Amino acid sequence: MKTGSVGDNDGSEHEVYVRVAGDDDSIFLDLCDGDRNVVEITAQGWSVVSRAAGQDKGGGSRVVEVRFRRPPVMMALPVPVPGGKWDIIKPFINVAADDDYSLILSWCVASVRPDRPAPILYLLGEHGSAKSTAAKVIRALLDPCKAPLRTLPRDERDLYVSASNGRIICFDNVSKLYPWMSDALCRLATGGGLATRKLYTDDDEAVFDCLRPIIMNGIAQAATRADFLDRSLLIDTVVIDESKRRTEAEFWCDFDAARAQMLGVILNGVSSALRRVSEVKLPYKPRMADFAVFSVAAESGLGFQQNTFEKAYDSNRATAADEAIAATAIGPNVLELMQDQTAAFKGTFAELLARLDALEGKEKKSQDWPGTPRKLSADMKRLAPTLRKKGISYTLEPGRSRTRTLTLTRMGGETSPTSPHPSPLQVIDSTDIGNIGDVGDVSSLPFKNGEKGAASFTCPVCRNLFDTSSGLAGHIVHDCPKADSGRPVQ
Repeated sequence: MKTGSVGDNDGSEHEVYVRVAGDDDSIFLDLCDGDRNVVEITAQGWSVVSRAAGQDKGGGSRVVEVRFRRPPVMMALPVPVPGGKWDIIKPFINVAADDDYSLILSWCVASVRPDRPAPILYLLGEHGSAKSTAAKVIRALLDPCKAPLRTLPRDERDLYVSASNGRIICFDNVSKLYPWMSDALCRLATGGGLATRKLYTDDDEAVFDCLRPIIMNGIAQAATRADFLDRSLLIDTVVIDESKRRTEAEFWCDFDAARAQMLGVILNGVSSALRRVSEVKLPYKPRMADFAVFSVAAESGLGFQQNTFEKAYDSNRATAADEAIAATAIGPNVLELMQDQTAAFKGTFAELLARLDALEGKEKKSQDWPGTPRKLSADMKRLAPTLRKKGISYTLEPGRSRTRTLTLTRMGGETSPTSPHPSPLQVIDSTDIGNIGDVGDVSSLPFKNGEKGAASFTCPVCRNLFDTSSGLAGHIVHDCPKADSGRPVQ
């Protein structure tokens, strides 16, 4: 958050920041220590600069113009140390797969970037899986404070007051997420503001305008809104074996010993991202596009192999889509309807509601079940982006008539958020098209031997769509569920 302040001596006005500041060329991280140390991160690397002395740690003269505000709850970060590797974080965050570590570290890198959105980091696990400890560890790496874990506030004003006094906000043991809070967290994660009456005044306004990285944890997944889940990273923590548990004193002593190197690893990722971000070209850009591009650019700096983040993020977003479908009253029934539907569904909302009612059954309807076509229309609008990820398109004819029709069409396979094709892929060589007779009749294929096909057309075997938009010249890339997957089809 940045605020305007007027100097007492010269009357000049400066922007003031909390913990991080900068732009696409250089980023400053306030260590909040007694020496007023600031880390400057550029595409060439990072260095620690002391604002009190006006010198960098290498001894050169250095003036840092950026100004930071330090709220009373904010605590100091250690001076970062180079030389660490990404797996130094593994003893302190208890997740099942390395893919989850890549997502967590990518989130940390994105959280250092000012004025750019990061997903909501949502840690889920049963009792004894150290999800609250994981949340405290992640916050302590970037933005330690005197009360790292908070309960969800009672109103939006308290949410923004908390956000204005730190870089990261962290909510512990979230068991219920009301729709208004879900919307408020989405606005805060991607950038938004709140205007409210200033206390003890009649007509003065207090305006909060900020963007903050958010961490949440809980036992069960409490989010029900698809737009919230689409902005989230869902990370599962696993139960710790009792033979491997450590005391609080042992754990935090080990963490403090490694924290400076862990911060150095994150800063390496930020520097790599600044250096490579302009080179990253994703075939598909997901909703959190800035985060995805910056994270791909950070891979080499963090020490991950190429495509590690993309694979992990694709899988995580697919899980989030499944959760979004399951969290709605109508989602599973729409999927069931389209699974049994051999052709597109076309009809009014009243007709669709009747079909869904028949699938649900009277005795199973929840209180969230749409009782009217109008309510179903609103629910379908919310669900439409998630349905597209599951391979179902939703279109609505223009107009406001109560009898206007909607169309649900199976698009032929689920789409991937950062890459256009599901995996594994099947490659059909169009120069040898005559040898694929065992797969089906190909007389309808709209190309001649040796020519690259059109952007898409219907598979003669599974009736799904071929997509040649990113295939190599002379090849068609297609994931055919009915073809023999044991060998390439040629």
